Order: sequence, then C-alpha cells, then structure tokens
Amino acid sequence: MQHRNRLVDPTRITSLTSGEIDDPECDKRVLRTLGERLAAIVVLAVQAETGPKWRALNGSRQARQMVWIDEIPRRDMNVDDELRPQTMSKWSRHHEWELRQLIYQWELMPEDMGAEAVVYSPLVVHNTAFGLAEDVDIAIADEPNSVVSWHFKIPIRG
Repeated sequence: MQHRNRLVDPTRITSLTSGEIDDPECDKRVLRTLGERLAAIVVLAVQAETGPKWRALNGSRQARQMVWIDEIPRRDMNVDDELRPQTMSKWSRHHEWELRQLIYQWELMPEDMGAEAVVYSPLVVHNTAFGLAEDVDIAIADEPNSVVSWHFKIPIRG
C-alpha cells in the first residue's frame, strides 16, 4: 500500500476545462457514440418502472428493497479494454469515464439501476480565502483506482 501526504492550497484549484482539447473531432465522436448508447438505455421500458420504484423507496413507501451496486473495481474488470479511455482532453476524459462506467454497469450488472439522460457537470468550488489548507494523508492500495483512504489532519484545535 502506498502512502502519500498531500497539502492542498485552496487558492490553487484548477478546473477540468483548463487546457486545450487536443483532437476535438476525435473527442466529439467518442462522446457522441457513448451518448447514443446511453440514450438507447434511457428509453428502455424498464427505466419507466425503475424510476418510480426508487422515488417510492426514498420516500419510505416501497415494499421491496432495491439493489444498487456501487464501488465496483472497474479498472480490474476492464476485459477487452472496454473501459479504456479514447479521448484526449481532461474534460472529455472525465465525461467519457462517467459514461463508460454507467454503460458498462448497465450491460453487466444492471440490478435495479436507473439511467437518466443527464450528463452532470463536475463540482465547481470557489475559494473563501480564509487561508486554511487541506492537510491529508492518502493511502493508496491500487494506483489507478480512484477509491483511496483519506486521513484528514485537524487544522484548528479547540
């Protein structure tokens, strides 16, 4: 297991949109193809049934428990390079990864999964400039995996 100490200055937050898109036509083609695959999933009849079931469960009105699998080691399951990114820019890769994960899960283990015709924007954070920086130890078991363990060091003690 690898350990890494990271001190993040909140005034130096970068955006996913920073930098140029290397090959906009290639990125557009890949994202459009994935979007079409997602659109085909969204219009399936089962989606019309799943949405109301989840809303009922979240509203404490559901009789049957719903099944949703999360925290899947997708990088370990990348058989035949189905999840290998093909886009070039950081922004495109972010959206490509989200779409590929959703489609991959739908095709292999849909359970009670619902799919929406939505692409979510990454979180945008504005600095409050209070001068506190995040001081954290990160334990990494598998370098390409996005699931890591965080230990935050308390910046202000009472």
